Amino acid sequence: MADVEELLTGAAEDLFRRELTPERRRVSEQDGWSPEVWRSLENAGLTAAGWEAGLAEAAEVVRVAARHAAPVPLAETAMLAAWALGEAGIDPPSGPLTAGWFNDGVAAGVPYGRHAGAVVAITNDGVALIRQDAYVVEPGANVAGEPRDTLRLAGPLPRLVSGPGRAALEERGALMRAVQIAGALETVLELSVTYAGDRRQFGSPLLRFQAIQEQLAILAAEVAAARASVAVALEQPDWQRIAAAKVRAGSAAGHAVRIAHQVHGAIGFTDEHQLHQFTRRLLSWRDEYGTEYEWAARLGSALVPESYWEMSTKQ
Repeated sequence: MADVEELLTGAAEDLFRRELTPERRRVSEQDGWSPEVWRSLENAGLTAAGWEAGLAEAAEVVRVAARHAAPVPLAETAMLAAWALGEAGIDPPSGPLTAGWFNDGVAAGVPYGRHAGAVVAITNDGVALIRQDAYVVEPGANVAGEPRDTLRLAGPLPRLVSGPGRAALEERGALMRAVQIAGALETVLELSVTYAGDRRQFGSPLLRFQAIQEQLAILAAEVAAARASVAVALEQPDWQRIAAAKVRAGSAAGHAVRIAHQVHGAIGFTDEHQLHQFTRRLLSWRDEYGTEYEWAARLGSALVPESYWEMSTKQ
């Protein structure tokens, strides 16, 4: 499978470098969506990675998309909706897909709900595939400007079939976001090292200053730790390893945003510089499908007996 992953990586890298022009990035930042990039992904066969290949292959394409801050629901299609449909035994339709938790006909914070051709509705009673004309959209967005919409069904749910529940959706979503964080962290590190090498202060590149070197070393270690934890979770995706990956990736995202903007200074916040396109996504993704604090608490509760906790906290 390593050869397949390498081929997917190369194809995805080439496509995003070619398709994500500065002008297309500028336009897509207004709505977090680029239909042109999505069409190119479909034509290249990269949107079908979620059901035509395995988890590792789908995650690799998603990681590359995050490295480029691609404004498309590739992660939601390949790693979330495709998985949920497969678990429910439903054939996936073409086009961008997403998934959400529906309660009393309403789902909040659904990624790319307004742009998806169909939504996988996960409920207490089962799973259904809902077409775009079956719900009303109340637009919303996360800190990065990516669509996070509230969907209200215009009628009753279609026939439900057995499938994953809410806990499984949260776990899969957490793994998906951890993969994306790992990809975006790689670019944040690259941008920071390049800028520190190019920017001169007192006649020398910033990279020559020990304080900058130390911060970049910490950043590199955080990126490596996040990637390693995600790799372990992808190899054996049980909830404990997914939780550990989301905790470690979320923590790394917090450190990376701080260090990268300190290294870049004011220019990192400006529209003409791309750093903020990645750091805003990191801040958003670390909180979606459970923060690192929520997952750490769940891990702690499972690993430490309640009796021991009570005993160790007695006054």
